[in-house]
Amino acid sequence: GAIGILNAQVSSLAHHKKYDDITPLLVRIRNLLPKACKACDEAVSGNDRYSGHSDPVETAMRNLYNIYVNQKEDPLAYIAVAKDWATTLCSHQKKAIERSLETVRFEQQYLKKWLITGADAKWSPKAYNGKFFDRYVNLDKILGQPDDCAVTAECVIESPDEREVVFRLGFDHELKVELNGQTLFKDKARRIAVRDEFTVNVRLKKGANTLSLKVADDNLGYGFFMRLSDKDGKYMEDLTIR
Repeated sequence: GAIGILNAQVSSLAHHKKYDDITPLLVRIRNLLPKACKACDEAVSGNDRYSGHSDPVETAMRNLYNIYVNQKEDPLAYIAVAKDWATTLCSHQKKAIERSLETVRFEQQYLKKWLITGADAKWSPKAYNGKFFDRYVNLDKILGQPDDCAVTAECVIESPDEREVVFRLGFDHELKVELNGQTLFKDKARRIAVRDEFTVNVRLKKGANTLSLKVADDNLGYGFFMRLSDKDGKYMEDLTIR
């Protein structure tokens, strides 16, 4: 159909990075998609055997991912465009968009904003703001490879309500975790940081929640992974990290 042809044209133009030519095609695809849901068509005809996949949407999302994430390196723009498109679509098509966003939503679970302070008063606090696809907070690199030291990495999680959440973490060398002054994870040691090695279930209070990681080093590299999700492992868009 028309959307398939337009999607193919976008893919070809994206290969040559002809973004000015792509823009009007994306507008046409966005306008056509609301009338192109096979699942809705099957429901109207009384046939409920349709799988629920919305191929034109998924193809369009793959094109958008290639343009905004792979080429322009702007995943937040990809998310914004996908959310804008979803406002005009049916429930089946919105599910297709949510499936397409799962990869970037997973990356957003990693906490990347930290204020890092040293045990030694001569160290000035250092604000760290990782890139979108950064997962590991490499303290050795951030702080200039000091040895035999201890630092605190702190952030604030703003929640609109009280809720159950899950922290998933990995670290090297030694780690203690506190939330609002209460110890969640105490004095464990590891030589290699492994993603999601430890899981901690916790309740956030409404408002500001202070998360504090106390990390100790020996003479090797050190740092941590910290991922925050809901009980089902999903990203929570209504939380703010600062």
